[in-house]
Amino acid sequence: KICKNPYLFIFIMSALSGAPINAILISSFLDKKIITEKEASITLGFTTLNNPLFLYNYFNIFFNDNLKTIFMFLTIYISNILIYIIYYKKLKNNNLNIDYKPINFKKSLTNSIEKSIKTLINIFAIITFFKLITDSFFKNINLFSILLRGLIEITQGLNLLSIVESNFYKTFYSLIILSFGGLSIHIQIANILSKYSINYKYFYISRILLIIISIIISFII
Repeated sequence: KICKNPYLFIFIMSALSGAPINAILISSFLDKKIITEKEASITLGFTTLNNPLFLYNYFNIFFNDNLKTIFMFLTIYISNILIYIIYYKKLKNNNLNIDYKPINFKKSLTNSIEKSIKTLINIFAIITFFKLITDSFFKNINLFSILLRGLIEITQGLNLLSIVESNFYKTFYSLIILSFGGLSIHIQIANILSKYSINYKYFYISRILLIIISIIISFII
């Protein structure tokens, strides 16, 4: 009832759970005709976020400073909200009307577990594939290879950033890596939405805009 706007609902759920939950919700809303494929394409651009516990863990390791951690959180979320504002006029004011019907709890639970397991297997397979690629091609550890690893698979890039001494590079690189999202997450999203005609132009334009906006905000705040 609070989030009658489907785009806001997807944003909040993604902010709480992290991608690719946004793709899973977008797929569900497309099936129920709540949003169109064009709206789904735009929504992907500002809802591909990371789990807050995941972010808190890394930022605390990086900076060991609660104020700096809050600053990084604000930078990432404000950047995505600004992307939403940029695309707002292209999105229709659809209402998220959910019909609360009685359900068979046992059947619903079984279906949910089965669906979750299939999704997780796909996610783990994609992450493993990209880890093998990065481990095979990036033998040397330097700032450039750390950035490339992060752009391919977020966790690897962030893990290696923890050994970098400069807070400037930690801030700068982590914002680029988190704003881009990593090719691993991009493939996970594409896999979940493979049966729809999603225009990824909006998604990749948003990645570039997020990198620029987040870096500008980091210098302003």
